[in-house]
Amino acid sequence: MSSEPIPLEVQLAPLDGLEKSTPISVVETRLGVVRDSLNGSSGLRREAVRAEAIARIKAAKIQGAAKMVNAALAEATARADSSRAGRPVVFDEVLPCSQPVDGAELLDDIANVYRRFVVLPVGGAEALALYALFTYCINAFDIAPTLGVTSPTMRCGKTTVLEITAALPSVPG
Repeated sequence: MSSEPIPLEVQLAPLDGLEKSTPISVVETRLGVVRDSLNGSSGLRREAVRAEAIARIKAAKIQGAAKMVNAALAEATARADSSRAGRPVVFDEVLPCSQPVDGAELLDDIANVYRRFVVLPVGGAEALALYALFTYCINAFDIAPTLGVTSPTMRCGKTTVLEITAALPSVPG
């Protein structure tokens, strides 16, 4: 993945100039270009592109915008998910800190990262922070919990929680 993501305006430029009379084959081709630009993108990025693509196609008064975009971009999501299948998970070696660490302060800092980006139930940020810290000492235990992030509501932040967990420095996600 490149260090600087493609600006959304550039990524969505193929959808410029669409109008109600645009043939579906042209819309399909342009959505394919947008889909291909998502290669290696995060779930958040794919969702942002999906939402904006739907808005642009609706603005062009083309019927079935959401269904078309979802169908086109589902391929990118499936490719992103399948590209991880069958590969070993390799974690960076975790080196001890050279100075003493205040554990309570560290837990608070990690919990605050979750609170900054996700609305969680009472105790949720603390539970996630404890799980993240647990991953550092997982080899000292015979049994370990699995992080299960669920919700009955779609688009509520489950992927964001997982991305934050994976992005914490040197913490297996």
